[in-house]
Amino acid sequence: MKKEDFTTTRKLVEYIINMRNKRVVGNVLNDEQEDKLVSMVDTTLSLLPKEEQEIIKNEFIYNLPKNWWQGYYSKTTYYRIKQAAMEKFLNLIRV
Repeated sequence: MKKEDFTTTRKLVEYIINMRNKRVVGNVLNDEQEDKLVSMVDTTLSLLPKEEQEIIKNEFIYNLPKNWWQGYYSKTTYYRIKQAAMEKFLNLIRV
């Protein structure tokens, strides 16, 4: 996969998760549409394999330091799993 494709995929996942995160701040949802977005994202994440869930959550929800993964994965393994996780997430959420 080209670097541009990876970057585009990452930005799209980041945008969707950021929209979810904004709605969850303080556990206050303003309306039914916001509740549906949060539910849709959380349900989609739950459908991913555990390892892929952890990577997306650590990268986009918990905002851990940039190199949090270095104690767990080699660089190539991390990016391979991250790419698969982002692609599956987008396919499942139907974006």
